[in-house]
Amino acid sequence: MKYMSLKTRVNLLILTITVLVAVLVGFLLFSKATAELEDSLGMRLMNLAQVSAMLIDSTAHASLGPGDENTDTYIQIRDILRQARDKYGAIYVYTLSRKNENTATFVIDTDNEPAAIGEEYEMSESMKEAFNGTASFEREMSTDQWGTFKSGYAPIISNSGKVDAILGVDYDARQVVAIKKDLLLRILIPVILSLIICIVCGMWVTKKIISEISGASSKLKDMSKDVTDNIQNTNDIGQQIATAFNQISCGAAEQADNLENVSEQMQEFVQSINQIRNHAQESSESSDKVVKVADEGKHLIQSIDEKITAISTGMQSLNEVVTALDKDSKKIEGIVEIIFGIAEQTKLLALNASIEAARAGESGRGFAVVADEVGKLADNSGGAVKEINQLITEVRNKILKTVNLMEQSKAQVEEGTAAFCKTGGALDQIVSHSQQAAVLVQQIVDEIDREKEVVHKVSHIIQSVTGVAQQNAASSQEVASSIEEQAANLEAIVDSAKELNSISEKLDTMT
Repeated sequence: MKYMSLKTRVNLLILTITVLVAVLVGFLLFSKATAELEDSLGMRLMNLAQVSAMLIDSTAHASLGPGDENTDTYIQIRDILRQARDKYGAIYVYTLSRKNENTATFVIDTDNEPAAIGEEYEMSESMKEAFNGTASFEREMSTDQWGTFKSGYAPIISNSGKVDAILGVDYDARQVVAIKKDLLLRILIPVILSLIICIVCGMWVTKKIISEISGASSKLKDMSKDVTDNIQNTNDIGQQIATAFNQISCGAAEQADNLENVSEQMQEFVQSINQIRNHAQESSESSDKVVKVADEGKHLIQSIDEKITAISTGMQSLNEVVTALDKDSKKIEGIVEIIFGIAEQTKLLALNASIEAARAGESGRGFAVVADEVGKLADNSGGAVKEINQLITEVRNKILKTVNLMEQSKAQVEEGTAAFCKTGGALDQIVSHSQQAAVLVQQIVDEIDREKEVVHKVSHIIQSVTGVAQQNAASSQEVASSIEEQAANLEAIVDSAKELNSISEKLDTMT
């Protein structure tokens, strides 16, 4: 065969995928199981080291030094550790003491050829953790001159609570490898069985799918012939419809152009109406401003009139007060004249008293002094009275001038009041005429708004008709284009039907 059959290709694909999945699953299972095995073994070795460390007398162990390999203490501790080694199946059990940060020295070694006390050994990180008081184990296999091992460590704690040394337990790596091989075998058997089952099921499913594809390919072959014949007839009808819609589209486009010109003219008319309305609105606003200013002037005149009335009333009251003051000044003048007369009489009396005192001689000297003082007092009083009389005369003259000025001011206030009354009447007429003008302008604006609404409605109708005409033209073009596109699609469908027929024939060959 030149080409592999579809059934063979599918079977190979299923086989390849199944093998890859089985290998991946097996590898993941083995890796996880191996990691768990090593962790479990490490924990077991760490626990064995802790149990064995508890069997050692820390004081006796601390007393051992180089050359004590044959002492009873060394042998006793070594025998205890050998029993623990044999009991737990370990290969080596030993103790180490710290020399420095990176080096430890052997103390007790249970091997038949033991390391000497004081023999140095490079510490690992797990050993350092044990020397710090924490039991630990090696995560990976460790290799030295004695072989490859899995090791666990525990601290040997003295009675004072300090770590004097550590105890190590080694497990032979060959035993670990044997366990891993057994584990791998246990994983491979179910994986291989699952692989065989998957392959068998895949071949059975492939057989069913290929059978269905064979039946479908024969049906597709018959259907593709019918589709090709029907599409040819539909293509001819579509060409005729496309020609008719192209003619309709041309007429609709011409009608849309005419309506668009009319719409543009209506838009210009609307703009003119808008300008007229704006001017009328500005006139209305100006009239409103005139009315507002006239009202303000009217209120201002009323306020001034009220103030002038208040001033007139105040001046009337002031006139009355000045008149009363003039009367009182006359009374004061009379009283002053009386006082002046009394002062003159007092002077005469003082003069008479002086004369009588002179006649009396020495006995009337004291009385003469008093008469002299009374005369002086009378002279002073007379001078003061004259000054008061002069002041009163001046005050009366000023009061008369004030009365005359107030009479003149009162006349001027009355004239101003009359003028303001006339001005208020004029402003009332201005307000009335301005309000009438504002009403007329507003009526003009309202009428323009109504005309504008009518024009807008006509414009919208024309735009709607234009839009419909343009939409009809566009729809006709779209229909024509759709028909042409449909024809192209039908041709593509014909090609697809032919290709489908070819594919069905290939499927028959492959199956």
